[in-house]
Amino acid sequence: MDADTNPDAIREAFARLPERITAEEVAAATGRTAHAVRVHWHPAPGYPAGTHDRDGQVRRERDAVLAWYLEQHTGSTEQPTQHTTG
Repeated sequence: MDADTNPDAIREAFARLPERITAEEVAAATGRTAHAVRVHWHPAPGYPAGTHDRDGQVRRERDAVLAWYLEQHTGSTEQPTQHTTG
């Protein structure tokens, strides 16, 4: 399964990133291009807001981007699945 569709692979890729990430880092972790991340995801409802750092890069909170990605693109969340017996 490609990294961009496998929740475990996505979590592993994001775990290797710094706490505040750029579009290029999101792209590398998800198997997308930085252009696709900027054009399609940045304006998407609920995509985490970013802040400009001193070198002009926009950085976003890694964990917030990961949670958004998993919800939008895999149907998963960070919450474990609860099983009930009955």
